[in-house]
Amino acid sequence: MKIILILILISVFAVQAEWGEHCERSLELESECGRYCYKVVRPFLDHIKTLQPKDADKDGSQLEKFKEKIEMVENKYDTLEHDLLKKWEQLERKIEMEWQEIKTLQQEASNKYQNILNKLDSIQNTKRTNSPATFVNTFQCRH
Repeated sequence: MKIILILILISVFAVQAEWGEHCERSLELESECGRYCYKVVRPFLDHIKTLQPKDADKDGSQLEKFKEKIEMVENKYDTLEHDLLKKWEQLERKIEMEWQEIKTLQQEASNKYQNILNKLDSIQNTKRTNSPATFVNTFQCRH
């Protein structure tokens, strides 16, 4: 059993040594490739670096412009809301005044109608009392 354990340990160390050499070679290739790629990519990186502050300023100024526009829209909204509420109150007062006028006109019409009915009754009563049949009846009752 000890022998098997020793053989397993030796094989593990051997595999580790192989992987270590492989990793060292990969790092060397990566470093060599990195130097070459960096030389090719460096002009692009420099160009991006010079553009970045300009874009940052544009973003900042655009952000300020958006903030100003938002504030302007909010102010306009507040003004419109205030105007709308003011007009609403005016309409409510006008409706109330119109309603009171309608009630007054209705009451006047009702009073006039009642006066007309009273006059009609009065005229009919007068006709009854002044009609020839009534006159004859009242004359006969007296004799």
